[in-house]
Amino acid sequence: MGNCIHVLSDESHQKVRAVTLDGKEKQFKASTPIKRITSGRYSGYKLVHQSQPQLPLPHDTKLEPGESYYLVPDPSVFRKTSGQESCKTQRVKIVISRQQLELLLRNSESFKDNFQRWEPSLASIPEVHNF
Repeated sequence: MGNCIHVLSDESHQKVRAVTLDGKEKQFKASTPIKRITSGRYSGYKLVHQSQPQLPLPHDTKLEPGESYYLVPDPSVFRKTSGQESCKTQRVKIVISRQQLELLLRNSESFKDNFQRWEPSLASIPEVHNF
């Protein structure tokens, strides 16, 4: 008899499933607003229904209990982020021997051109013998 009561009060019917990109399932109460889901831990993501994965759900949509949804990245948010990361400068330290450096410089056309044309930019200073 106690088992029947447990089945009748099963809370799984009041939950919705949301699958993330890495395949993990998250469960939310059906009464949870979409805006609350996509503004917290999943900021930058959109919630889509499994039947229409190309259309993000509006923030005021009521989630249906027992249905499956997907959390997908919002392209506009991730495009801005990736553009900012591409502007970063990275420094790399390379250790080479003196012979390797000489070989690189000998084979470099731009180094040969600049080295042959180099002249000091300052004019010579005349010496003064009478103080």
